[in-house]
Amino acid sequence: MVTKVTPISTPPTPSDPPAVFEERAAQVWADLHLAVPQMNQQAQDIDEIGLAAEDAKKSASSDASAANKQAANADVSAKAAAKSAAESLASSKAATTQAESADASAKAAAQSASNIANLVPMTSPTGSALLPQGTDAQRPAKGTVPDAWLQIRGNTKDPNAYVVEYFDQSGGRGWQSLAPKFWVSEQLSASEVGTDNKIATALNEIGFAMIYPAGGSEANPATVSANSVYVMDNPFPGSHVIVLAEINAGYGWGATGWYSAVNGGYGTQASATTDDKILVQCGNLGVAAAGNVSGGIIDKTYASAKCRVKVWKVRGKR
Repeated sequence: MVTKVTPISTPPTPSDPPAVFEERAAQVWADLHLAVPQMNQQAQDIDEIGLAAEDAKKSASSDASAANKQAANADVSAKAAAKSAAESLASSKAATTQAESADASAKAAAQSASNIANLVPMTSPTGSALLPQGTDAQRPAKGTVPDAWLQIRGNTKDPNAYVVEYFDQSGGRGWQSLAPKFWVSEQLSASEVGTDNKIATALNEIGFAMIYPAGGSEANPATVSANSVYVMDNPFPGSHVIVLAEINAGYGWGATGWYSAVNGGYGTQASATTDDKILVQCGNLGVAAAGNVSGGIIDKTYASAKCRVKVWKVRGKR
């Protein structure tokens, strides 16, 4: 019995929405993955039919040889077995005709197998079809291919891309291309631009700056003193910010924490106001206490020290 080939789904068109296009394209390739091995199996089945026909031919030839031998023996005893010789001669002719018919059948089967094999000129080791460059002249004659079947070819008319095309039988539009390389590239480029814009917008909503109270700078931070308040401009006006004051003492730059005593406090803290100002407040007893009482990374009590403020801009506007 000859293997049947599973029909292939309707292919996508450039006018399809991207989601529909991708779904249909995926289905076509999935169907081809199933149908091509079936085509190969069908060709193998027909080859086996041809081999069976060849065996029949050999058997018929053997019968013919036996009949000829029987006719020769009958000739020796022609007078005694004339009728038998005539019947043997007729049998010989019938066997020869059968052999010729079997030979013709074998050749026809072989040609049919070749025709079917040529429907998929090349296949990869995985069984998928390798499409050659196709032309209209290679397309089967009108009416010989059912409307539900898929006719597909490769086309290099575009110098920049190898285009896969299918023949639109029902719509009468001729060869139509599947997603060409440049079309896919355009979609990817548009997506990349959209993603880049979103990233740029997100990055613009966050930021970081270092500011220095008391007129200091990165090259020369100024000193802050106990019981003092320092006011600076917010480097990100209109935006929410997170601030952290640090002094340079003992273990290097670090936050002081805060220590409250009976008669006052020790520490240096920064806060952001709603009018785009940043205030640095120092304790009335000192700008820092030792870390074991204040929670900071400070080695001892300081009455003054160099200071800086870290400012992080976060998403959202006030």
